[in-house]
Amino acid sequence: MNRHLKNGSQFMKKANSKSKSSTTKRANTNKSKKNDQTSAHKENIIQNTCEEKILNLWEKRKVYNVDDKTTELPNYVIREMPTPVNRLSIDTLCRKIHQDIFLKYEMMQGNTVSYSPHWETFPFSIEASVIKENIASTSGNIINFRKKCRQLFSENL
Repeated sequence: MNRHLKNGSQFMKKANSKSKSSTTKRANTNKSKKNDQTSAHKENIIQNTCEEKILNLWEKRKVYNVDDKTTELPNYVIREMPTPVNRLSIDTLCRKIHQDIFLKYEMMQGNTVSYSPHWETFPFSIEASVIKENIASTSGNIINFRKKCRQLFSENL
């Protein structure tokens, strides 16, 4: 490689390569080019892992296709305890992985599966305090109830 000086800064240049203007390079940079690079990077990650094989298997078996027909097979509804966001542990991770495996297996068997994860943003004791002190009611506006819980939680921090 040859060393060159340009505008007082030193940079490396490959032998037999054309020098490029930095102003031209900056002018050609735009969001679509960045998005193309990001999507190409994501594609590269998928191609270099076994994830591509798994995604193809799921697509082939139509794991995520919603069938409009009613079925005689059982319906599965997963209701889980709230996951505390301030204390994620290995047990929580294992539970989530097991649920995911179970749900995908049942979907591949043709069963209807419903799952809606729930995240705890404040402790249960805060909800109990809000109800006990008549700050807000659960029978009324649930959005207002959640706001009051968040407010009381932030005051008690």
